[in-house]
Amino acid sequence: MPFKKSPVTDIFGIIAPSYKEKVLRFNLQEKKKKRSDKSKPPFSITAEFILRFNETKNRKEKEKLLDLARKILLKCKRKLGLSTLGTGEHVHLPTTWIEVSFLAQCKGEIQDEALNILYTSLDHASFYYDHPPALFFLAESIFYRLCCDAFLKPYLFSVEIKLAKWCLA
Repeated sequence: MPFKKSPVTDIFGIIAPSYKEKVLRFNLQEKKKKRSDKSKPPFSITAEFILRFNETKNRKEKEKLLDLARKILLKCKRKLGLSTLGTGEHVHLPTTWIEVSFLAQCKGEIQDEALNILYTSLDHASFYYDHPPALFFLAESIFYRLCCDAFLKPYLFSVEIKLAKWCLA
């Protein structure tokens, strides 16, 4: 039985090699452009977000940032698995603990809510091998905050009392 080779067809059809190269370069540039156009997800907490949240004087922007912070808190509650006692496929405790500790740097009701969520999650969580780095980071952050912020004031706020309570627990 004779062996027949099927002709190889190019995706571009019959075109000049120089034009084919230009088309491939253009497609590559477009793919790179699309990748770079993708910004960070709106739920990521950055230092810029914390500074904007704490320093904003504009009421409309403050409301928008407060709404975004509430959405982040809801996402963190789900990722901490507060309703499932820290179990489930959607739960990733170390990453979310760090995210909530960043969110706790926002002033006001968001700070109180984030600290309460963090305390509840730490109370419910089982100890696994991937938790110590995040727990050390949390402890270091708490001690730094107490040393730099709390001891410079003549009295403690409720936030510093909560943080000190966690250090002693």
